[in-house]
Amino acid sequence: MPEAVYGSPTFPLGWPEMNWLAELPRDTYFALWVNLPSLDSRQITLPPGHSLYVITFHQEHFDVDWIMQQVTRIDAPVIILNDGSCYNIPLPPNVYFYNYHSWHHHLDTIMRWHPNRQPRNIKYKVSNICNRVSQSKMFVFTALIENLNRSELLIKLGDWVEDKNVHGWSLTGVNELDDLMQTFKTKYLGTTIEIDDFDYTTGKFQSVNSDPWQPTYLEAALHFASESYHYSLMHNNYGKTIRPGPQFSEKTWKCLIAGTPFIPVGQFESYKYFQDLGLRFDYGDIDLSWDSDPGNLTRLSKIVNMIKSLKDYSIGDIVSMTKDSTDHNTDHIWSGDFYRRCQQHNKSIAEEIINKFR
Repeated sequence: MPEAVYGSPTFPLGWPEMNWLAELPRDTYFALWVNLPSLDSRQITLPPGHSLYVITFHQEHFDVDWIMQQVTRIDAPVIILNDGSCYNIPLPPNVYFYNYHSWHHHLDTIMRWHPNRQPRNIKYKVSNICNRVSQSKMFVFTALIENLNRSELLIKLGDWVEDKNVHGWSLTGVNELDDLMQTFKTKYLGTTIEIDDFDYTTGKFQSVNSDPWQPTYLEAALHFASESYHYSLMHNNYGKTIRPGPQFSEKTWKCLIAGTPFIPVGQFESYKYFQDLGLRFDYGDIDLSWDSDPGNLTRLSKIVNMIKSLKDYSIGDIVSMTKDSTDHNTDHIWSGDFYRRCQQHNKSIAEEIINKFR
């Protein structure tokens, strides 16, 4: 995405699909492509005195606490644009949340960076990358390596572990997950497993990190896309709420571009949102019902059980069960149909906002 913009941007913008914002009142204050949390951006405050505010969260997850701190100080309408749903976050009455997609923009950018399509050559049942260890990544990695034959796995494990990302190793209260955590600490913590010689320190370069033509995506029948952010249902100061989402990164985009069937280990309703935009996920006997479970631990527990069920299927079985959906999705992405579906949706949202606030 473009760099964050605060105040009065110069039009046209780097992402042309957002140029309709110029039709809003001239004194509108913009906070575009907000990137939270980070130390610098958390110090940003919305100045009072404007007749309208527009905040966009794209690619980065929606920071509820920051939003609440800002909007309680504002006596004017606040428009929020985000790829997913707000669900049941109790936003103040002056806040208007709109589902506005950037996903097609990310996909298109990666395809322009890496336009030379390569064929898949399936050698493994499952692939997974766990470079920066987090709670959800730890559970999935451990479930895979403990339940499937090692020769069937194309997996990466890094030794980058921070206590905050694994909840200080606190027990979850779910026996199956706690057993996986203990197994990881005993057998895998501090060790590394490499797939190839890719230098993960180059991850700050998006064009390098987003290359889909890698063994992880080309040689596995099914990829577990362990997203950076996986939290949905939370108990906090706002009650029992579902965090806005789903949010995706290059971890998911690479699967769609490479034509790799994938399991999104992230926020709930990941499949649902893609289906609403024309993608299909009919993976035969592989149970995907966990996608509709907002509970973070219950959803992960169901994914672990699904991993165990993969023992019953050969590589050929998985390829066969996922082929129709994946062929459709690959065509939907590369033909531009997905891009056009997102654009049409965004156009209708822009018209609605302009009619209401201009």
